[in-house]
Amino acid sequence: MGKFQIVILDRAFQEIENARDYYENNQINLGTSFTKEVFSILEILESNPLLFPVKFNTVREALLNKFPFVVVFEILPNNEIIILSVFHFSRNPEDKL
Repeated sequence: MGKFQIVILDRAFQEIENARDYYENNQINLGTSFTKEVFSILEILESNPLLFPVKFNTVREALLNKFPFVVVFEILPNNEIIILSVFHFSRNPEDKL
């Protein structure tokens, strides 16, 4: 299996930025730690997205370790991975997609 190309939807990118800003405003460097963890997950997805389970139809989820977030994504046939959402556990699960 080759490398996959990551495409982050605007919505997901905004969710990452909002969470980073929130954490950074609460504790210096915590926002940076959040961003590093998200991008660490994205690096894993680039090489092996099948590590993460299908949750709904073709949508998969990758849990962050230190933060209460899940990266919601789909694998397309052209080896693209679409990041649909970076979702906080406290939000309504129906808003994931």
